[in-house]
Amino acid sequence: ICARCLQPVRDPVSGATRILFACADQNLPLDLVDLPALHERLGQNSVQEKLTRRWIEYCLERLDPPRAP
Repeated sequence: ICARCLQPVRDPVSGATRILFACADQNLPLDLVDLPALHERLGQNSVQEKLTRRWIEYCLERLDPPRAP
């Protein structure tokens, strides 16, 4: 378990917060999702995703360099 998908959810009636693995329960009712926490978590992941994309591009360029016509 990587714990990147830990997501707080709030019960709209009681206001109680609990933590669950969002990857295991992807069909949460929207009124349970803690949107500020979700936005923060996705923002943290964006740096890692951008670095991974750049690393893959770099590796692919080195594996298959452009050929002269």
